[in-house]
Amino acid sequence: MPDPAASASPETVTPPPAAGRSRPAISIAWLAFAGASSPYGFNFIGPVLPALQQAFALEGAQVQWLVSSYSLTLGLGQLVMGPLSDAWGRRKVLLTGLLLTIVGSVGAMLSHSFALILLFRLIQGFGACTSLVVPRAVIRDLYTKSEDIARGIAIVTITLSVAPAIAPLIAGALLTWFDWRAGFASCAVLGIVSLALALRHHTETLVQEKRAPMRAGALVLAYVEIGRTPRFFAYTISYALLNAGVIAFLVIAPGAFAHEYGLRPWGAAVGILIVYAGSAAANLYAVRHIRRTGANRMLAAGLAVGVASALALALCTSLTTSLAAAMALLFVNSIGNGFGFPSGIAGAVGLHPTRAGTAAALVGATQLCISSLVAVVSGVVADGTLRPLVWLVLLTALLALLAALPLYRKPH
Repeated sequence: MPDPAASASPETVTPPPAAGRSRPAISIAWLAFAGASSPYGFNFIGPVLPALQQAFALEGAQVQWLVSSYSLTLGLGQLVMGPLSDAWGRRKVLLTGLLLTIVGSVGAMLSHSFALILLFRLIQGFGACTSLVVPRAVIRDLYTKSEDIARGIAIVTITLSVAPAIAPLIAGALLTWFDWRAGFASCAVLGIVSLALALRHHTETLVQEKRAPMRAGALVLAYVEIGRTPRFFAYTISYALLNAGVIAFLVIAPGAFAHEYGLRPWGAAVGILIVYAGSAAANLYAVRHIRRTGANRMLAAGLAVGVASALALALCTSLTTSLAAAMALLFVNSIGNGFGFPSGIAGAVGLHPTRAGTAAALVGATQLCISSLVAVVSGVVADGTLRPLVWLVLLTALLALLAALPLYRKPH
């Protein structure tokens, strides 16, 4: 089987006509922006958690549900929205999702109880899932070669690194001037801008002849067909576990920065930005080199960096309490995540060209359910220090390495 690697350019791409009908041009740059709502909504919450905990007199294990609930509906929602995009087309599903994201963001911003915030956070996550699954499926609509798919996804995935890096910084700044509601307001603004741009720029890429009817029985069979190969879940679970270290960081680090190191929300946001910058830099490298390197080798590089940096982090924190040393190694660990993220997605989705939306949905749902579980565990073990984070990063990196083994076994 050819290795899914990567080639597309950020310019507007006009695919060849299919079945005698001209297919619309669509911008890869727009697809990258369209994917911003989901990671922004996920990651702005980090600096906001301590403020919400104080405002509603919550325990740490309670406030983390704002991370895991969003992650859960972000993942499970893709199991619905992915197949719907295969049946109804990409444009309708994306517009619906952006509208739900706006409703969830505004509702949370106006809420006066933690229960209501949690409810609207679920709606926000369900809507935001479309900004993950639709751009990946559109890439599969536009390209047929696995190399093109992988690089196109790598370009779109840059947003999944840049938005998480910027979101905590914006949220930290807003907390300095306003209160926790301002973070949800920023999500609403991004959603409104995205919806306006989608109405103008997001043309339909899935021609009627290639749409798959939405039938429950057929959908279950499609998921079984997609997920029955070891390679699919090797790609998906390995990159998801690499990313899990970043999820643990998002939940544990803001509290540790405040309690152990005395950092204010702005300082915590800068710390989060530093770590996510590693993932963004690795994504940019992947865009330029994944075509030559190949997705499997790029994923292997991510695993190697992730495991080595996690081991070094465990050793370092056992010898010193230096925040600078820990942050440097967490930055390196994030580089491993940046190598693995586009490689794992491209590898898994590229295995099923006729069910791109459904395959992208199963990839995203699996990854985000793992993220949700890690967020819950992180909230339970958080103790105001970085120690639980260190061991979770090491554990998830080692499990990612084990999960990827089927991709590198020699065929019999």
